[in-house]
Amino acid sequence: MDNSVIKVTVKIENYVHKTGGNDRFNMYKRVRCTTENGETRYFKELVVPGFLNFAMMNKKFNTLYVVDLNKGKAHCLVAYQNDMTVKYDPDELSDIAAGFKRSGLFFWLGGTLASVLSLIAYGLGIILFPIVLYMGWVYFVRIPAALNSQKIADGLRDQGFPLGGMPLGEAAQPKAAAGEWLQ
Repeated sequence: MDNSVIKVTVKIENYVHKTGGNDRFNMYKRVRCTTENGETRYFKELVVPGFLNFAMMNKKFNTLYVVDLNKGKAHCLVAYQNDMTVKYDPDELSDIAAGFKRSGLFFWLGGTLASVLSLIAYGLGIILFPIVLYMGWVYFVRIPAALNSQKIADGLRDQGFPLGGMPLGEAAQPKAAAGEWLQ
């Protein structure tokens, strides 16, 4: 899988929050953003880790780094940058990838069992079995591969994200203006 980190400078206009029981990340659907040029950009589904939820509420232009998870249908916000703050947490992204792996395992095991039982009872398993195999592959293989922390770090470096010299996940310190002292 190639490097698919996308750097966009946008202001988030509106979205539909998809409710769920997951505290590690939130899912947003139909996210509408405005670029600095005034163009409108849409994200069909956007997975936002818990430590980056404030980026969705901010109503000014920010630089967002997103990863394409499923051929343009779903994206994951992996890093955030504005004038004062730089946020990136590879451990949180690894936890999200592990959660997707668990979902894929559920699809494979539970879906295969349901397919076999429905094949025996009604014959619908012939249709159901390839669908659950594909969904299991997407959740167990494809999405965790896209959220690989080494690939994301390489992609962020390629996009100019300031990874080196700063502790990850912490805010950058503002520079002092002429005549001011930093505390």
